[in-house]
Amino acid sequence: MDISMPVMDGIEATRIIREQMPHIKVIALPFTTTTSRPMR
Repeated sequence: MDISMPVMDGIEATRIIREQMPHIKVIALPFTTTTSRPMR
């Protein structure tokens, strides 16, 4: 989940998942991207 999703950010979505489904484990994986093409 992205921190900047359009309707609900990942932090809010994680909070709701943890409240409604406490048996589900939420795993955080940091993710960054790079591009091989220079921006024009």
